Amino acid sequence: MDPFNRIPPEVREMILVSLGTLEDVRYICYASPIMLQQFAVSKTVVIKRVFPREVSSRILQDLIAVATFPEQAGNTNEINRHLEAWGRKQLPDPLTGYNSEAILTLSSVYQRICWYINDYLSRSTSHDLRLSYLRIPFWAHQSYWNGTLDKLLEEEEPSKGPISLSQVSPEERERLLRAFLHYELICKTCRPRPEYPIFGQDDLSDIELEGQAWPRWAQWSILGVWDWTTLAKFEEIGADNWVRNQPWERDMLHCVHSYVTSLYGAMFARASDPEHLEFRKPNRPDTLVFFPSTYDLDVGVYAEPYFLGLLASFGFDLVHAIITSPKSTIMPAMTKLDQELSFRAPEEQPGHVINPYRYSRQYIPQFREPGYSRNWRYLIGNICLYPDDDLWTLYRQRAFAFFYHDYYPPGCRFPVGERWQGWRLQEVPECELGSDYMKDALLRAFASLHDQDEDKIDVAENDSQRALRESFEQGEADCYPSIEAKLTPFWQ
Repeated sequence: MDPFNRIPPEVREMILVSLGTLEDVRYICYASPIMLQQFAVSKTVVIKRVFPREVSSRILQDLIAVATFPEQAGNTNEINRHLEAWGRKQLPDPLTGYNSEAILTLSSVYQRICWYINDYLSRSTSHDLRLSYLRIPFWAHQSYWNGTLDKLLEEEEPSKGPISLSQVSPEERERLLRAFLHYELICKTCRPRPEYPIFGQDDLSDIELEGQAWPRWAQWSILGVWDWTTLAKFEEIGADNWVRNQPWERDMLHCVHSYVTSLYGAMFARASDPEHLEFRKPNRPDTLVFFPSTYDLDVGVYAEPYFLGLLASFGFDLVHAIITSPKSTIMPAMTKLDQELSFRAPEEQPGHVINPYRYSRQYIPQFREPGYSRNWRYLIGNICLYPDDDLWTLYRQRAFAFFYHDYYPPGCRFPVGERWQGWRLQEVPECELGSDYMKDALLRAFASLHDQDEDKIDVAENDSQRALRESFEQGEADCYPSIEAKLTPFWQ
C-alpha cells in the first residue's frame, strides 16, 4: 500500500516542493503512484519552487535563451537583440510569473539537455571508447536497435557508466550544462546556410586551383571555421569574464561538437548493412578513440568525415529529430542534403573566413584551468596541433576539458596521449610525444600557412545550388530544404 495515500493533497504538494532537485521529484514519483498523480496536478508549482534550487541564475538564463530563441529566417536583428538581452542576463524569467506553458517548456529543455549530458558522461568515462560511442541513447527510435550488436556491446562494455550529472561536483556540473547550452546557442546563431563564400588564399595551405584540394581542417569539420567566441562578445564584462574567454572554455564547446558528431557516426553505423558493423573496424587502437566517419553512408562525394561535423553544426534540434525517426529516413535525407551542398567545405554564416583554430605555441596553463585540461597542455607541450588532430579527438571524447576529479577506469588516465602517439608514429620510433623532431615538423607545417598570397579563390556551383544560395540572400530561405523540414525544437 502506498503510504502517501493517507496524506492530504496539500501535504503531498508541500513534500514535492521541499525536495532539492527535479531528479529527486522523479525518484519519489517512480516509487509512489499517488505522488506521481500529485505531481501531474501540481507540476507547475513544483517546478517553479524546485528549479531555482537546481540551477544557477546564469544557467537559468542560458536555458531561457535556448527555449525562447527567435525564428531565424530574416530575423538577424531580433537574434542580436535576443543575445544582447541574454548577455546582460535580462531575459524574462518565466519562473517569476504564472505562464504554465513557458515554465513547462523551460523544464523540458533542461530535462532533454540532461539526457544528452548523461549520455556523454557515460561514454566518455567508459573503458573502451570505440564500443561505448557505437551505442545509441535510450531515447533513439526502436529501428536503430540491433539485438545482436547491442548484446555484444553490453557484454564487452556495460552501458551503465560510472558517473552521471548528479554525481559530479557542482563546478563540473555547471561547466557541463553551460557548454551544452552554449553549443546549442552558437549552432542556432551560426548554423550553416546556403552560402557561396570566398576564401582568402592566405588562410589555405594546400589549395590547388584545378583539383581544389581543400585544407584538412576545412575538409573535416567546422572547428576551424566558426568564431567560437561569438557568445562571449554579447556578454557584459564581469568577474568571470576572464574565465569565459580562456582556451579551455572553447575546448568544452569543441567537446560537445565531437559528441554530437559521434551520435551521427553511431546512427550511420546502424543504418548501414549489419555485416558492415562487424568487419569495419577503425585502423587505430580500438580502445583509445572512436572515429565516427569509419561508419559513413554512401551518399555521394560528401560522405566524408567533415560531413558529420557539418550535420553536428545544426545542434541538438537536428540530431534529436533524426535519432528519434526511423533509421530508414536517414539515407533519403542525407542524399538530398548532399545534392544541396554547394562546395566541399563547411558552410558558414556570412562574414566568417576560414581561420584555423589553434593555441599559442607559448601557452602557459593557468591555475584556474580544470585539472585534466591543464595536464593535457603539459602533455602536448608547445606543439601546435590541427583542430581535428587525433589527439584532440581523444581529448574531446574523454571529456578531459570538464573534470577536476578522476572518473576514469584504469588504463584510461594520463598519459594516454603517449600511448596514442607511440602508435601514430610507429614508423619513426624515435619520435615520442613532445620530441624536437615532432615539434619541428608541426611548426614547419604551420609556417606554410603564411607563405601564400592573399588572392581570393572562387569555387564553382551548379544552377540548383546557385538558386538555393540566391533564395537565402533574398531572405526566402534560411536553411537547406532537406534540413529545414526536420528542424524542430529538441525538447518537444
